[in-house]
Amino acid sequence: KALYEKGIDCNPQDRDGNTPAHAAAKEGHDSIILFLHQAKVALDTQNNDGRILAHAAAEKGQAKTIMILHKIGADLNLKDKQGNTPAHTAAYVGHTAVITALHEAGAHLSVKNDTGVTPAYFATQGEHVETMKALQRAQANLDIQTNSKHTPAHYAAQEGYTEIITILHQAQ
Repeated sequence: KALYEKGIDCNPQDRDGNTPAHAAAKEGHDSIILFLHQAKVALDTQNNDGRILAHAAAEKGQAKTIMILHKIGADLNLKDKQGNTPAHTAAYVGHTAVITALHEAGAHLSVKNDTGVTPAYFATQGEHVETMKALQRAQANLDIQTNSKHTPAHYAAQEGYTEIITILHQAQ
């Protein structure tokens, strides 16, 4: 706050394009995000990979931060350069609470990235059973084909992920 009051730029980008707000979102420093929002700092800045604050929060499991970003008007469906949304990021690393927060905030959970992969496919790849259950509870489509025509069921069967197959069967 003191830096801002002295006129210091609170939104510089590092070599990867991340801003201080990206760092705050990643670490769940919600009071800093709220301060930067009140100070009219751009909170929708994309880094060099096209990732926004919600991607950073999703990657580190910051479900509360996701809800704060939603409340201040962040776009939780914005895609990075590979077409991944924050839901893809959360599913990839198995952050179930973030998937639940994104659902509660109205984010799209059945969206494809550039290769046709959905959050459910990423959750299947990581054998994130609880994340798949959260996607099922959120009524995400768990049967969308990738660009190569594979579904989460194909991957789960190939890898022998019995619990994932059970969840997919229950979703039909």
